Amino acid sequence: MEQGQSNILKCLNGVCFYSTPHFGSSLAKLSVKAPVTNSIVSSEVRELSSSSKQLQELNDQFLSVARNMSIPVHSFIESVPIKVVGFNHLVVSKDSANLGLGEQTV
Repeated sequence: MEQGQSNILKCLNGVCFYSTPHFGSSLAKLSVKAPVTNSIVSSEVRELSSSSKQLQELNDQFLSVARNMSIPVHSFIESVPIKVVGFNHLVVSKDSANLGLGEQTV
């Protein structure tokens, strides 16, 4: 860990996540698979797919640091779906929003 990162972590009181797709979003996966949107989907959206290795690595790194430094974590989980292509969807499912660490509020 670099010195700058270490200094930031020493000042950190906790981390809050609001509807964060820790394990990907089905809507990201849907947008990648849809022929109409596939060619215009950014690399960032592709990385939010549930099969993203980058997303898994980021989660693993965060969990390691948070556990080692006993950083309090609170995740806010969305509960109101939005209408997309005629169907109601949660942008981030409850399972994906639950990091498996700290407190959760739906």
